[in-house]
Amino acid sequence: MEMAHTVTRLFEKRETEKSGWGGRIGHAELVADGKKWTLDGKELPVASITYLMNFALQSLQDAYAGADDLTDAKARWQAKYDALIDGTIGVRGTGGGVSDETTAQRYVMKRAYFAQVDDAKKAAFKDMEPADQADLLDRLFAKNAAKLAQAVADRLAEMEAERKRRAAERAKLAGMGVDLDL
Repeated sequence: MEMAHTVTRLFEKRETEKSGWGGRIGHAELVADGKKWTLDGKELPVASITYLMNFALQSLQDAYAGADDLTDAKARWQAKYDALIDGTIGVRGTGGGVSDETTAQRYVMKRAYFAQVDDAKKAAFKDMEPADQADLLDRLFAKNAAKLAQAVADRLAEMEAERKRRAAERAKLAGMGVDLDL
């Protein structure tokens, strides 16, 4: 029995400091059923299938972005390869979320990293699995903690201010006494 594999993806862009526009760009549904591949119901030619498969394998190259040396790069590549073979790719480990401090450190480190690397490294970072991104940011932060301490403190203060703003907004909405039809 053949099984169809379907992947649906939404494409959106957030407004940022560097880009004053954002919004939904589009969406796509890719289906591979063992006989043909379709994109939004339209059958894809072999050249398009090959392109998509090569792009998928790019994730193995992205695995070693930011490696410290050849040994590290090979280990990262092998880990991602093994996760693909084992079916554990994209599966998060057990445990809860990270602390506010870690969140702030990663935020600051990512901004500092993006300010100093070229577009190819930025693209490679964006293509990494979230766990791999976090690992890279944590390792880079460990090397640069003293240099970024004030920026982290500032980010923590911003996070606390945002938490207070949201709490005040929730309290205001709760105090309106409006019974919503849900």
